[in-house]
Amino acid sequence: MSEDSHFTHEGIKKLQLFFIIGRSRSGTTLLRSMLDSHSEISVPKECTFILQLAKKYNRINFWDIKTVNSFLNDLKLCWQFTGLGIDETKLRADIAVYAPEIDYITICKIVLFNSKKSKSNINFLGDKNPSYSIYFDELYKLFKNECKYIFIQRDYRDQFFSQKNAGIEIPNVVVSAKRWVRAYKIFLKISKKNSSNCHFLSYENLVTNTEFELKKICKFLSIEFETNMLSFNSNGSLSVFTEIEMHGIHKSLNQPVSSDKISSWRGKLKESEVAVIEKITDKYAIESGYFKTSKISVLNYLWVLIPGLFIYYSVLLSSWLIKFLPTKLYLKFSAGAFLGKIWNHTFRY
Repeated sequence: MSEDSHFTHEGIKKLQLFFIIGRSRSGTTLLRSMLDSHSEISVPKECTFILQLAKKYNRINFWDIKTVNSFLNDLKLCWQFTGLGIDETKLRADIAVYAPEIDYITICKIVLFNSKKSKSNINFLGDKNPSYSIYFDELYKLFKNECKYIFIQRDYRDQFFSQKNAGIEIPNVVVSAKRWVRAYKIFLKISKKNSSNCHFLSYENLVTNTEFELKKICKFLSIEFETNMLSFNSNGSLSVFTEIEMHGIHKSLNQPVSSDKISSWRGKLKESEVAVIEKITDKYAIESGYFKTSKISVLNYLWVLIPGLFIYYSVLLSSWLIKFLPTKLYLKFSAGAFLGKIWNHTFRY
């Protein structure tokens, strides 16, 4: 049995689990680093295991040795699992504290807890993954009001521009816009039903009024604000990232929080991209406080819109189809935005 005080039959279940939800390049990693700097919060490096393994393990309530072994084997196949830095022997021992009668949310908490870094008083566990934004309805069905959900939204043009530069997912303007709308609509629908467990945050507010927004999040989580959250880039919270990541995709985390990247898309996106993305986001963008700049009819850019819609719905279909594959194949094809990798290696490199 683990010597950690949380591993009693009540301890782990008392840990509050929350999710950071937002599109890629929307500030989810920045927010994760800020919250992880709190002495009572642990937000591990992202891993896709919760949604990927839910179909197979969510309804299991009796975890014998065979089931535990199967789960651990599948867990190790999940994208970015190695980044969690988990000791499998300790994880197995901690699961044994609860097995055989254990539910999926407890299993998830144990995995996340085992990835914590040198904190002695964890009361809140966070999980951050951009895929939650477009599959939030599936995530919510799993845990409902047992968890809390923080949705961070960024200007759809800045988000696409950053995504395009980073070469992640499928950097197509139509796909990006449709996913931005999908993420917002799903969160809006769920938050109307359960507003007490859902918190909305804009990236622009986070970087312009950081302390105020973090205090609101702490109030939402029912936890005291700590000034240490403001110095996330100097207190060890970034130690989970590799040197390559800190000099590449996450290099901005080395710098003080700044509003310099707001409206960075201006003068950088093509006229066709702006017209198309503003048409697709339309009323949802206005509801979120963003305003159109293009007066050009999207009909002028059907050569951008139609292929983009074909790509978007093809991705939706393929994402649905691979869920019917055997677990090992499903994990392989859903790892690291598999279709996005194909796109980038075909058209960018």
